[in-house]
Amino acid sequence: MKFFLKIVSSTPLYKTIITMQLLSSILTFVGIPLLVPIIESAQDNMANIELPNETLNWFIDSLGIDKSFQSILLFVFLVFIFAEGVKMLSNLLAQKSRLRLVIKRRNAVLENYLYTDWRFLKKDKSGEMSDSIIRQADLSGFVHLNAIRLISWAIQFATYLSLALFISTDVTLLALFVYFCISILNYINSIGFKKASDEFHHLSLRLASLVSDFQTNRKQYKTTSVFSIFEPIDSTVKDSAKKYFNITIREELQGYWIHILGFGFLVTLLAFFETFNLGFSELIVLVLVFQRLSPAYQGTQKGYLDYRKDIPAYHLMINRIDAIIKNREDNGEQLVKSNCDIEFQDVSFWYVHPDIVLKDITFAINSNETIMIIGESGSGKSTLLDLVTGLLRPSKGKILFGKNDSGSVNFEKFRENISYVGQDVTIKDGTILENISLGSNTAINPNLITEIQSVLTKVRLQDFKEENKDGIYYQVGENGSNLSGGQVQRLLLARALFRKPSILILDEATSSLDTKTDKQINEVLKDIKGQSTIILVTHKLNNLDVADKVVFLKDGRLCEFGTLEELMANDGEFRKFYEIHESQK
Repeated sequence: MKFFLKIVSSTPLYKTIITMQLLSSILTFVGIPLLVPIIESAQDNMANIELPNETLNWFIDSLGIDKSFQSILLFVFLVFIFAEGVKMLSNLLAQKSRLRLVIKRRNAVLENYLYTDWRFLKKDKSGEMSDSIIRQADLSGFVHLNAIRLISWAIQFATYLSLALFISTDVTLLALFVYFCISILNYINSIGFKKASDEFHHLSLRLASLVSDFQTNRKQYKTTSVFSIFEPIDSTVKDSAKKYFNITIREELQGYWIHILGFGFLVTLLAFFETFNLGFSELIVLVLVFQRLSPAYQGTQKGYLDYRKDIPAYHLMINRIDAIIKNREDNGEQLVKSNCDIEFQDVSFWYVHPDIVLKDITFAINSNETIMIIGESGSGKSTLLDLVTGLLRPSKGKILFGKNDSGSVNFEKFRENISYVGQDVTIKDGTILENISLGSNTAINPNLITEIQSVLTKVRLQDFKEENKDGIYYQVGENGSNLSGGQVQRLLLARALFRKPSILILDEATSSLDTKTDKQINEVLKDIKGQSTIILVTHKLNNLDVADKVVFLKDGRLCEFGTLEELMANDGEFRKFYEIHESQK
């Protein structure tokens, strides 16, 4: 109950919605009892209806309504229309509140996601992220909607039950007994329903992760005919369908026995109405009341099932938002220029001690210098780069940005002037223009187009310079499917250069390119050298002539650091690495 009240009280406009439902019920309570004297007068005196209740008499008189058959019947009809209208508006408000919550929760994830600690982001699964935005946010909103609906149905049920009690106590007690029996059946059903719902939501989450992996690696699977990869997806889809069908069976069965037992009660009432000392007019009104009461009761029961069904998705969504907020990246307040000198002083890093990834690293990157970080796979290159950008913080030692320790630096602001091109960075499904200006809030104008054309020339993509559908408005396709591999990398580089970065980072960005494209990008880097700090991370030696200095890593240690000439003259580990690389050409 505490959780239910929390859900209701956190629903926008919940007080207004419940008040409107109460108003609708009060109007119904006023209107329906008037049907008894109306029906009786239809058999006797239609000109002057005698109302048995003094309060009703006073109410009708105070409104100045004539007590004729037609006038009272019209009044009841208008009250009913108004009551149903108020109920409809409250339902629309409930839907609007749900949508507000869905938008709020989606934004809570999307707006805070990139402010989250990098370690959390690395562990986060793309399928689960997609599921939270597309499915969980929507279903979590339905939890609130169904909670409000449950209250609305309960108000309606209580209203019609009170009307029945007003007409006949004995019939109402019998009805309560029938509904009590139905409630026991529903409670037993809800236990299995809860279990099936939990299992279904976990299967949906697993399916989202499997499909995300399938989509990411589709070319590999297609090229190698690894069709068996589809089997886990197929199995999860079938299991999800079975669980959903299980849920549907329980929903339908519950609706079935509510209808059957409710209708059986009405048949019993009609067959034995004289036993309950009911007049004909009272019988007709009671039948009308129970025809409305039965759907209201069913609404409360189905509302509870719908509410319960989506609670697992609600918890997943709220837990994700809490985790994102809890794992928000720690940032200092010191504003630092991105093109400042960066100095590593005896820096070590580990995710879990004592598994050290980097150990005792000391070197400096000067402003507007071009640095190449070289090493075999697993030597710690990407981790070193993450330390430079502040995505990770040193476990030991210091990193100075200018003269500021990394712990005091506001990295959110620092990264605003960094451009990053890596193997995992993808092309947006859109035009050349949209991809290059990604992240820019500038509206399309002649100056913007000129800048884009200039940067296309820099990266040797002159073929797309023209302002037409084959130029800057060319559709590149999903992940650049309409471009060659070399064009994709140059387009990514164009996007990076368009930002006019203080620091340009290329993380294994050319490792999969052919020699010709690699040389083209090398020429671009020579053209912009000295304008920004450029950091190249690679395990290849193709662009050594661009680098002012080389950082050579081996097994998580800084093996050598200096200019190419100095490293070659040292006749150390780097020279051996270089000679092995050259011999394999």
